[in-house]
Amino acid sequence: SWPAGQVPGRELPNLEWVGGETLDAVQTLLPLAAQQAREAYLLRAIASLDADGRLDPLTGLLTMEAFARDLDQAITDAHQNGSGLSAASFAFPNAGMRVTRDAARILARLMRNADFATQREDGTLIAIFTQTSLHAAHVVTRRLASVIKHTLVSGEDHARVAPDMTLATLKPGDDAQSLLMRLTDAMPPVARRAS
Repeated sequence: SWPAGQVPGRELPNLEWVGGETLDAVQTLLPLAAQQAREAYLLRAIASLDADGRLDPLTGLLTMEAFARDLDQAITDAHQNGSGLSAASFAFPNAGMRVTRDAARILARLMRNADFATQREDGTLIAIFTQTSLHAAHVVTRRLASVIKHTLVSGEDHARVAPDMTLATLKPGDDAQSLLMRLTDAMPPVARRAS
């Protein structure tokens, strides 16, 4: 609440005034939060339709099939051009599906246009960084993980969600399967068991 005489101008657009008890404020704000969540889902659904169903409307990331096709093409391009390509996984042991979906949505918003990612059935996120060395991918991955950690909480104790990260870089002779296999082999045992 604002001190008497110091209330900001009421002519501000989209400003909701809520007075009274905390429960009243929550009851006013919950429908607005639900409306914003519906809007975000509809925007992801429209983006999925525009992309011919290549995007998952729940996360905004590529579907597994589209991811596999794009990864094959990105690896072919990297071998032909001699450019770097790195892969990262973000595993969330003991986190529920709501948390992993929220993490996927964060990743979808923060990734560069040249990069792409998907979410596996176990909730693990796999991101591909095109034209990126292992060192640069390490920096980007740590930043993404930091945003996820400082944004999401899990469980009744509201503990911070810190993803387990694994990195791999494209080697000569690699194909999609060998790159992802190396990424999976380096993943923590808990995340590997769930996959």
